[in-house]
Amino acid sequence: MTQSTTVQVGRFHTGRLAEGRPQALNAWRFTTDDAEVAARVAALLGGQPQPNEGGGALAHEVLTNRERVRVLMDGPDAVAAHMVLWGSEGNIHECDGLEFLSPAEKKGQPCGCPPRLEDRKMAARDGRGPMPSINLTFRIAAEPALGDFRFMTGSWQLAAQLPDLTDALERVGRPSRL
Repeated sequence: MTQSTTVQVGRFHTGRLAEGRPQALNAWRFTTDDAEVAARVAALLGGQPQPNEGGGALAHEVLTNRERVRVLMDGPDAVAAHMVLWGSEGNIHECDGLEFLSPAEKKGQPCGCPPRLEDRKMAARDGRGPMPSINLTFRIAAEPALGDFRFMTGSWQLAAQLPDLTDALERVGRPSRL
């Protein structure tokens, strides 16, 4: 299945920077460069459009009052996930859990990551292994024509649930409401 051809209009976040410090939020934060999209998201999900002072390059943000948002995902291609270990010079290990995706000279070779997610988590915590890098693309179910949104996370909890999510999206074979 191919991903939606609508334009990516913004990002959803679970936190922001407040006075230079990371802040976890109890509701979704949305960022965009389009003031009209910010106003529409605020109308759908609550909150007020404002200048983005919470970190990131997108000009507008909406601190919604929603802990949950119904979304549409267009099949398993709406989920992109890999494992990444960053060093002082950038990405030093990127894999799918079995084979290297980068650096280029190692692409396709076994990466050496432990098979169990819990062992991968311990290696990452000790600075010896990569962490999840997950990118979800979706549309707001209440107004799909608004465009595609992106959510990026390094959540181990979501990483553990990704096989079930991608299997379910594959079985449905059409945009899925979550």
